[in-house]
Amino acid sequence: MAISCPVDLDTRRLRDEIRSIYARVAVEPAGDFHFHRGPDYAAEFLHYDRALLAQLPDESTASFAGVANPHRMGPLGEGTTVVDIGCGAGMDLMLAARSVGRRGRAIGVDMTEAMADKARASARAAGLDNIEVRLSSSRTSSRREFARTSISGRVELPALSRRESSWQCSARSAFAASRSASGSIRSAARARNASPASMAS
Repeated sequence: MAISCPVDLDTRRLRDEIRSIYARVAVEPAGDFHFHRGPDYAAEFLHYDRALLAQLPDESTASFAGVANPHRMGPLGEGTTVVDIGCGAGMDLMLAARSVGRRGRAIGVDMTEAMADKARASARAAGLDNIEVRLSSSRTSSRREFARTSISGRVELPALSRRESSWQCSARSAFAASRSASGSIRSAARARNASPASMAS
């Protein structure tokens, strides 16, 4: 079945609504949302390493609301530069920063100011000084425009190698499969008369 956006879709309103929802996730991750969150969900359904998650600040893992686990693609090389688009509270960003080591860089970009602030605070709490978090408007349509609008004021986004760019793109391309998996999780929850939130705990 073909899927297309309505001609009269109000994209500004949609962006504002997305920002509003994820700002709430940043401030109150245990609130009532239609999607899964937190480290238990990440470990149980996306197969993150619980031991590694336990080493990260609780504030970051509690607000995790990702749809895939890009770290399962394999280890990141020492000294690699990684760009995490839609970094949220920074859980993946901090895992990547640890993988690439002090010679590497982990750059996170998010459209929600509350999430970007939380990612920065979590990076400081974890003592990871190879992390940089930038706020983006999400309105750009090309990488060239994105680089201009999301620079920190002193440095452009670095050019990515094929391997480095595939890390962040694969998480995005896994969205469709993850939506299907989320539907299965919700179906299982209904079958067990349990809410998705209680299954993740």
